[in-house]
Amino acid sequence: MIKQFVKPLLFQKGWSTLSSKYIAFLTLFLLFCTTGCGFQPLYGEENTFLIEDLSHIKINLIADREGQLYRNHLLPLLTPMGQPTKPLYTLTVNLTFSPLELAYLKDDTASRMQIQLTTSYILKDLKTGKVSTQSSFPVFVDYNIVTESDFSTVLAKETATERAIFLSVQQLRVQLADYFIRNRTPQASTPVPTKNQ
Repeated sequence: MIKQFVKPLLFQKGWSTLSSKYIAFLTLFLLFCTTGCGFQPLYGEENTFLIEDLSHIKINLIADREGQLYRNHLLPLLTPMGQPTKPLYTLTVNLTFSPLELAYLKDDTASRMQIQLTTSYILKDLKTGKVSTQSSFPVFVDYNIVTESDFSTVLAKETATERAIFLSVQQLRVQLADYFIRNRTPQASTPVPTKNQ
């Protein structure tokens, strides 16, 4: 089951250069999450209902180009068969990007930057009109400023931004899955009508 989660990280466009240390850490983390310590595995056979629960979520549009990219990454993770025609929940996501200078050259110009992406989300139950769960969380990604090449700096920033979005999308799916696991009530499975994205 872990392979299903790790594989997208390894083969996502632009992610083939992930360090072995990062991959090892991620694998150990997932193993920890699926064993002992009171944790319930997110993708075990007993939680196959997660695919159904997540598929009932309609993802609202997210502002700006970065929001569109975020939503495009999130759609196949939550609703791989297409957005539901009769959703039970709506998901509203807001993104806030904050730059931070981490290092400086001798002339006090920044040589390394950090992007902090704070993701705020609200999952609303359409039947009751009430908020089911809401939260916010940050992710951090660093990149170097290439003083000799503005183009290289712009490219590094764009790559870091996309990486922050990818990490945040994965974390959001984990948080939503955790919500459904903790609040699951036994019920009969029903097919989810879908439409093309």
